[in-house]
Amino acid sequence: MKRMGFMDEETLENKVFLVTGAAQGIGRVLAEVFSERGARVILGDIQTLRGRSLERDLRKKGREALFVRVDLRNERDIRKMIAQGIDRFGRLDGVINNARPFLRAASFERGLKEWDLAMDVLLK
Repeated sequence: MKRMGFMDEETLENKVFLVTGAAQGIGRVLAEVFSERGARVILGDIQTLRGRSLERDLRKKGREALFVRVDLRNERDIRKMIAQGIDRFGRLDGVINNARPFLRAASFERGLKEWDLAMDVLLK
């Protein structure tokens, strides 16, 4: 008997995953891999141009993807992203919370502004 792991193609077929921070880096790679394995992906990111570019790239390959611009510090944006994904795909099977802000300095060097930004995005 074959034991199927999480990333086996069969386990992702017809599943819907939301990936935050999907426009670049690890988030983009995760969205691409999940899509290659048969999942439909909701691409959440604050970077509109890069997010739409990824959505186009995946669709050109015959995959199902939806980009939604989201500011993860804003509850209304988060609710809108989830609602649009469910409206498009009919369900949501999993969330990969990958987004994180780029911090230019160590969090306490310039006060708490960057620290607060990181906490808002990562923990909200």
